Amino acid sequence: MFKRLLRIIDDGGEKAIKPPIGSDTGVSKAEPDVPQRADGAEKVPAANDIPVPPDHEPESPNPHVNVRDNTTPAGSMSGQQNVRSKATRSASTGMVGAHTTPYGRIRTPQEEALSSGVLSSRRRVVPAFQLSHVYKVYGNGQSQVVALRDVNAEIPAKEMVAVIGVSGRGKSTLLNVLGGLDFPDKGSVYFHGRMICYDDEAYMHEYRRNNVGFIFQEHNLVSYLPAWKNVALPMVLKGSSWWETRRFAIQWLERMGLKGKHRSFPSQLSGGQKQRVSVARAFATRPSIILADEPTGDLDEATGKTVMDMISRFQSETGCTVVMVTHDRRMAAKYCKTIFEFTDTGIMERRR
Repeated sequence: MFKRLLRIIDDGGEKAIKPPIGSDTGVSKAEPDVPQRADGAEKVPAANDIPVPPDHEPESPNPHVNVRDNTTPAGSMSGQQNVRSKATRSASTGMVGAHTTPYGRIRTPQEEALSSGVLSSRRRVVPAFQLSHVYKVYGNGQSQVVALRDVNAEIPAKEMVAVIGVSGRGKSTLLNVLGGLDFPDKGSVYFHGRMICYDDEAYMHEYRRNNVGFIFQEHNLVSYLPAWKNVALPMVLKGSSWWETRRFAIQWLERMGLKGKHRSFPSQLSGGQKQRVSVARAFATRPSIILADEPTGDLDEATGKTVMDMISRFQSETGCTVVMVTHDRRMAAKYCKTIFEFTDTGIMERRR
């Protein structure tokens, strides 16, 4: 150590000596040299030379804005809207009502509502059907009948929905419009957020074939086809052959409690058996929409309960939307989460 001091003195150095790591000499570490400019003043480091933490947020040039929670303190800058100061946020978001200021991007009314809790931040679920001012009129002149009068409704997706009301109020007409078997004279119908184009025949064929399964009150089975071909018919219309679908159709009939009846023609089946074939036909292509027009209207109570249990089970297994027309309020309340009713004035109102 003494030799080192002599060497430093001989060299004329006046620098402090850094002690070895772990030594107890008590000598403090030397401070780093401050960079000097040509005029002798201290050189200020550039902004790019300053290390920035990963979670660092620049301070807002507006002293009344809290950058962390993006709020304005109460009583400060009256009328000033909240702003966002992050440089990565810009007006290129395309939000309606958004624009920039020297302090950043001004919030849109929707963003203000979300931040204040007026609206939920969760994405809104798109309904299966949305009807806007829908009218349907039959006949002309004095024989004119208004089947649907200014119907406005949102039918939720992935659940069982009942439409009730007295006869002649337009319940079956509503199903025909939703299923593409008929068209509205006025108004718009949206399927999962997209307008149904009733004027496009090719589109309507695709819509019915790929999305909708029908259960009719009168069964509507093809009289010259056996039971299994009635069930397989929707699959054949989608491009499959009879023999490709035969085994699958027979399995559906067995599930409906019609084992051994696959070769029977409709004339050889009872009313309840015909309805089960009709239900199996609607389920065969696993559609996203099931439209049932009085599915238990011509059945006894026990058979009607069996059919409704089958529909309810299929809905829970596949997550499809079932829209059912019925006069039975008790059955609607038992199986359906949402209920609409046509009033005496012809207006469709939601009851549950």
